[in-house]
Amino acid sequence: MAEWMNQLNSGLASPLHFIHGVGVLHPPSSFDGLTGLVNRHALLHRLEQLLLEAAIEATGSQSKDKRPNRVENTSLVLVLIDVDGFRLLNHHLGHGAGDRLLQSLSHRLQRLLRPGDILSRWDNDVFAVVLTQLGSGTEATDWMQRLRQPFREPFVLGDQTLFVTAGLGMASSLQLEGLSPTMLRPDPRFSQVPSGHGSLAERLVQYAEEALNTAKNQGKASSSRFDPQCHERTRQQFALETLLRLAIAAQTAGGGVPVQESFGSPRSPITNGSDLSAPTAVGDRPRWGQLLLHYQPLVRLKTGQLEGFEALVRWQLPGRDLLSPLEFIPLAEETGLILPLGQWVLQEACQQLRRWQHHWPSAERLTMSVNLSPRELTDPGLLHRVDQILAATGVASHQLRLELTENVVMENLPQGIAALRALRQRRISLSIDDFGTGYSSLSYLDQLPVNSLKIDRSFVQRMGKWGENGEIVRAIVRMGQSLGLETVVEGVTTRRQVRYLRSLGCDMAQGSYFAMPLPAHEAIRWIAQAA
Repeated sequence: MAEWMNQLNSGLASPLHFIHGVGVLHPPSSFDGLTGLVNRHALLHRLEQLLLEAAIEATGSQSKDKRPNRVENTSLVLVLIDVDGFRLLNHHLGHGAGDRLLQSLSHRLQRLLRPGDILSRWDNDVFAVVLTQLGSGTEATDWMQRLRQPFREPFVLGDQTLFVTAGLGMASSLQLEGLSPTMLRPDPRFSQVPSGHGSLAERLVQYAEEALNTAKNQGKASSSRFDPQCHERTRQQFALETLLRLAIAAQTAGGGVPVQESFGSPRSPITNGSDLSAPTAVGDRPRWGQLLLHYQPLVRLKTGQLEGFEALVRWQLPGRDLLSPLEFIPLAEETGLILPLGQWVLQEACQQLRRWQHHWPSAERLTMSVNLSPRELTDPGLLHRVDQILAATGVASHQLRLELTENVVMENLPQGIAALRALRQRRISLSIDDFGTGYSSLSYLDQLPVNSLKIDRSFVQRMGKWGENGEIVRAIVRMGQSLGLETVVEGVTTRRQVRYLRSLGCDMAQGSYFAMPLPAHEAIRWIAQAA
């Protein structure tokens, strides 16, 4: 412990500057030219020093009462303050007015702080406040309210008077696990912030930034405290995104139709410092696993004959059960990965149908259904990719069914209708999936160039043994018949449901009663039986 204190003291050789009554050593380059406050680098270094002192205190208390390496009674709190709409203010009033606002705000914030607290200009319009020696969580919450006082009075900028709000994000040193001297190695050079992996100062900043992002997403004048559970969910999502990028890149590297490169380069998640872009593996499988397709039979109710399959993507990660689309498709849509993923699914599904057709003459009449996402429907390259894939695989266009939800269509009118019409001109079948659960698109239904309506499984699940509560299903079937559209029901689980749906005149069905989604080698049994 003494050695650490000596290292700390030996590094302090620059001119002494006082920040709210506490002597802190910083060269002139450590200060912001506009506000005179310490800048990001100087604050990070001082934060390392403060956390080191807290770690030493925690180590001492641990040796006495065996408590974990955290400071239990007092905490160090970091608050980030981001001015709302500052970019617009600069645009409308000019950068000079923006500079005067920041100077005035820095003076107001300085007047609030106690000896030992630190105020820094963290970024362009973001200030950082380090609050030391706080007790209970209530005290930290009180400070969040106190830091809003500078925004309650208007700012007078020359002949302009305006009110300004800000978002606040707070994180506490009590939320840092493993707070010990061995985790902190301050760099004696003030111009360089320690950047080693696991720096607790950087981690505290990360937590405060996450809290600030949460506040900004809630709207103007919002505050948020760091939530460890939310942080863990974000960390896992980031790791999953990286694995998905790697899985798509690996899956599409084998040739075929060139896949879009819009998904960018892999990013490494924060998982024990491991680099997921490295070609490491678990057993004989890479750690990003393998994307694969399962195929669910589609049966014509009147004859019981196999009509085709719906291709459903799955993701096999090492040591885990298959991930269903619900676990990663929303992430793919959010990140734009849905475009290369959707292209791979379409290409693989068409290739699989062509393989079956090559070995089984009965497969020549089968169709292949593939889901289409909102991003794909509005992507300018959709038609070109579909043409490429059909030409490369040899699948006839009328054997391809593209399924999209009514929400997808209604959110993208009229662009969506134009794309659908172009697909129909190619004799590709189109189906509205999950019909009845989204927008009320009845007024547009006769304008949509679709072939079938797919009734959502939730309506089937509500039906009783003898078809009671089946009014919605009956109404959709009748409406489809009046418009000349086929009706498909998903989620069929019992023989009674099959009989009732057949009596209504429903055309096709799929569900566990017939078969769950199957790997390609198991789907062959269905094709063989249909021969």
